[in-house]
Amino acid sequence: MAHDYTERLYDTDLVGKLQPYVNSRQIGYEFVGDDWLRMHETKETNTPWLVHKRCKGQLCHIFHTTYLGVFGVIPQYCFKHCWKIAACNKGMTKDTIRQLTMKEIMEIEEAQQYLDMPSKCGMDRRDYTPNTWGSFWYFNSLDEARRNFNKIRGTLDLIDPDIDLIIKRSCTEFELYLGPSDTWDDLELDWMERESVLDGWILREDREPTYQHELIKRNVRNRMLQWAHKHGDFTYKQFNRGDDLIFSFPAEKRVPIIPSVTYKPQ
Repeated sequence: MAHDYTERLYDTDLVGKLQPYVNSRQIGYEFVGDDWLRMHETKETNTPWLVHKRCKGQLCHIFHTTYLGVFGVIPQYCFKHCWKIAACNKGMTKDTIRQLTMKEIMEIEEAQQYLDMPSKCGMDRRDYTPNTWGSFWYFNSLDEARRNFNKIRGTLDLIDPDIDLIIKRSCTEFELYLGPSDTWDDLELDWMERESVLDGWILREDREPTYQHELIKRNVRNRMLQWAHKHGDFTYKQFNRGDDLIFSFPAEKRVPIIPSVTYKPQ
């Protein structure tokens, strides 16, 4: 009986389970009455993404940190209402993936502004994906993604017709957890009760603006220059007066960052 009591306390200790995410300022919440939390995302300034426009209601950060990260639950919302069109590379050769460049990503950002759909592009920092850059358009259904596919395809063709474009369901992280998304409809999910309990605890409040603040975009673009240099993508020079980046070493040692000299045997 005492052991059951301990397990129930652990299973229902929402405050304790969320504390690491609160400490790192990834999420925030307020108490509402005796049994509810009003949860919201905090301002994410270290994002690798230039976000043109958000899908209201897609609280991805809360779904990842709390529902999946703490309780092992992928919300039904993500199964039913998260579809995206992704352009992350220019296809594969026998031995490698042909990566996008920073120049192409900046052109894609302009295209996303023109199309004015929920979308983002930028640095793909995840170590379980093989891409340096990524760009995504977000939709609430497969039909909506299919209706907009040709419009996005035509816009990307003006940048580079070799850019791969696919329709993708939900997040790669969820596929790592559950397997390929085309098998999801046949799965028997064991967390439906947990999700119901969470929905009874959490008032998901979308406080984030639809558009990303310009000061955050400036910071992302600055870090994109360094990201491009790190990955040998010298198209960044087009945004740096044609010069190599110079990093903040002491002034007497400050030199342009150039490829190392190779000394061949005589």
